[in-house]
Amino acid sequence: MDPTTLLGIILGFALIVNGIGFAKIGNFIDIPSMVIVIGGALSATLSSYPLGILKDIPKHFAVLIRGNRYNIPKLIEQLVDLGTIARQSGLLALEDKAAEIKDTFFKQSVLMIVDANDPDKVRLVLERELDNMMIRHDQAAGLYEKAASYAPSFGMIGTLIGLINMLKGMNMDAGGSSTIGSDMSVALITTFYSDRKETEDPSG
Repeated sequence: MDPTTLLGIILGFALIVNGIGFAKIGNFIDIPSMVIVIGGALSATLSSYPLGILKDIPKHFAVLIRGNRYNIPKLIEQLVDLGTIARQSGLLALEDKAAEIKDTFFKQSVLMIVDANDPDKVRLVLERELDNMMIRHDQAAGLYEKAASYAPSFGMIGTLIGLINMLKGMNMDAGGSSTIGSDMSVALITTFYSDRKETEDPSG
């Protein structure tokens, strides 16, 4: 994870907690509301995606923590070195160098060249592999976007549940309900948990 991303997350939480006040932070913790919002969003997400995509969630978090593992200048330097070797010693000389390459896609590309495949075929195979990779990445991103879109709906459900319980507990003959304040706060806190800011895509 990029240090600035982590810093932004920590700073955001710190500002929210500071705005609430440490003495009043307990007012914003309600387990049933958390269960409705988080549990509901997770349940809806599980029902929307097949197991083949869901089982990759630990890999997604590993990538998030690890961050960008590609060193672009180093890859360019490797490409230049491979080109130099191919010109001086022929394509077969790249086979030994391919064994040193850790990136699967890069290694596959070099081995296809070593096997003297037609350049158009190599390009076609690699472009298809990139297309499939982009599809997988879009599916992974869509998983979390979908989960985020479910949270506000369950937040509203939690709010309605709280309001119904509040109104049900009111006794107008006795002058109303002495718990109307606490009931209303529980009703609204699910909206607080599920609040999501919609952003427009600048490209479209």
